[in-house]
Amino acid sequence: MSLLDTLKFIVKHPLNRGSEADAVMRFAKWQIGSRLLPGPVVHEWIGGARFFVRHGETGLTGNLYAGLHEFADMAFVLHVLRDTDLFADIGANAGSYTLLACRAVGAAGVAFEPFPPTFQRLSDNVRLNRLEDRVRCLNMALGREPGTARFTSGLDTVNHILGAGEDDAGAVSVPVSTLDAALAGAAPAVMKIDVEGYELPVLEGGGATLRNEALLAVIMELNGSGERYGHDESRIAAMMRNLGFDACTYDPFERRLVDLAGAASATGNTLFVRQRERVMQRLKSAPPFKANGKAVLPATQPLDCSTAPKRPHQVPCADPAPPVRSKRPLGGQRREERGGFMFSSAPRARRTSGRCRAGRLPGRWRSASRVPRDARHPSACAACRRAWSRRRTAGRCSR
Repeated sequence: MSLLDTLKFIVKHPLNRGSEADAVMRFAKWQIGSRLLPGPVVHEWIGGARFFVRHGETGLTGNLYAGLHEFADMAFVLHVLRDTDLFADIGANAGSYTLLACRAVGAAGVAFEPFPPTFQRLSDNVRLNRLEDRVRCLNMALGREPGTARFTSGLDTVNHILGAGEDDAGAVSVPVSTLDAALAGAAPAVMKIDVEGYELPVLEGGGATLRNEALLAVIMELNGSGERYGHDESRIAAMMRNLGFDACTYDPFERRLVDLAGAASATGNTLFVRQRERVMQRLKSAPPFKANGKAVLPATQPLDCSTAPKRPHQVPCADPAPPVRSKRPLGGQRREERGGFMFSSAPRARRTSGRCRAGRLPGRWRSASRVPRDARHPSACAACRRAWSRRRTAGRCSR
């Protein structure tokens, strides 16, 4: 990705909206810092998740710049999964989706990554988050049948199985299994498949898994890469449709699914969903998450009062409780409770011709004994009463 494309991605990312300058500054700091001090850096992410990130790692640095590199699809994983589910990450790379599903949400996971150096980074991130007992990492590729395959190296997030006529001097041999054999009967609720065009053989080797009604959604990268293997991606869409899946995209802010109606997704990933009502119920009931300091809430969901601003002019809740007034005003002020917070406000003084009685008198008094009686009058404004209590007052009311 070129510098211009990276900056466009950062500025146009939904989670950077309104804070574009901060996001660009974050990008600049990382570019400078990662060159001055090379090596892995631990980045604190979402929901307690952390990961090692190095200079030049496309997927992980995208999370650093924008909070969620693939915003809609990652937000879908955060909203739809529950801690009793199983998540299958096919083509896990360094484990961004696995960490969201298994650390931020608490689900169990199976992560597949065939390229050994990338698999080591995945394992390091799993250990960093202490997920060894919850995530099973498998150093293998998935295909139509068991065997071996040649795998490219040096392409970072787009390493792939060599197609017919392709050659790579640094290619390595990796083991291949089928999805059904690798899962051994386990039923994931959500799967993510990102195998750079090799999706069709992966699906053909996972017929039993795809037919299992426990599988609610599949996030799949369909960007034309299947042409290197002679695969037509329309076959994948037809296969998923025959299994009861609808192709759609996800709007995290509105928490709604948008049908694609046969069109390709602009993000390169396509979301296939079945049992739509069940999925929507999960999406609507999921708690909000914070990325880059912003809470991703549905438009109709009220804020949690425990995290709401406590200023009196800002309403803590979308539907606050009615004010509860104390029986005895304290210090000439009225105390009331709104949304779990106590607010105080002084009663408005009665005014004469726009000014209080004390404010109409000229001169300045330096002691309480010389303050005119009108300044102590009940109709005097709060500012004059405070000034009188400090043993000084101005000739005119500050109000």
